[in-house]
Amino acid sequence: MINKIKDTKGVTLIALVITIIILLILAGVSILAFTGENGIFNRAKQARNNTIEAQEKENLALDSYENKINEILEHNQENDDGNNENKEKLYLFKNGDQCTDITGGWISCAYYSSAPTLSITDKLLIKYETQGVRGGGTVTKNKIDISNFNKICFNSTNGSVGTIGITDAQNTSNYIKSIHVGNFNELEFSETKGNYYIKIIINSDLGACFSELSEIWLEK
Repeated sequence: MINKIKDTKGVTLIALVITIIILLILAGVSILAFTGENGIFNRAKQARNNTIEAQEKENLALDSYENKINEILEHNQENDDGNNENKEKLYLFKNGDQCTDITGGWISCAYYSSAPTLSITDKLLIKYETQGVRGGGTVTKNKIDISNFNKICFNSTNGSVGTIGITDAQNTSNYIKSIHVGNFNELEFSETKGNYYIKIIINSDLGACFSELSEIWLEK
């Protein structure tokens, strides 16, 4: 009977203790792998933070691109609007610019008597000092093709204008088309085509007078 007990195989206490120790070591290693500084949990948290940070940077970059695209679109729209305005208007005088490539410049002209005083700074000043005669004014040096336009417009910032018109000759009282105007008005000539001088006359019937013109343009 004693011999049979001795021959029976089993787990000794030492083997059991060793096994437990090994299991504890493995458990410790596993816990460190999950919870340590470089553990799975921390790495997962860091990866999440990195993803959020990258998403924020991407959103900022997309917002920046969107803003740049909007700026470009707005700039292009402004250019289109400006180009459309340029197509609709042809300036003959604008804030001191005589637009000489088109007009050749503006010069004094007489209606019946001698030419009046003409001064050009930021405005085109026509000054007439002879009382009791129909006044003079200003006229373009060059004839201008008005075929693609329907009217002449101008801004008078001071004084009054008598007549604006288109004519075949610089010093003449005969107009192809004209209108008596006030401080701001326009002359329509939709049926008139061809090359003409643009002429603006002030009226001095009541004595000395002057007019300041800031803008003159053709318009469709």
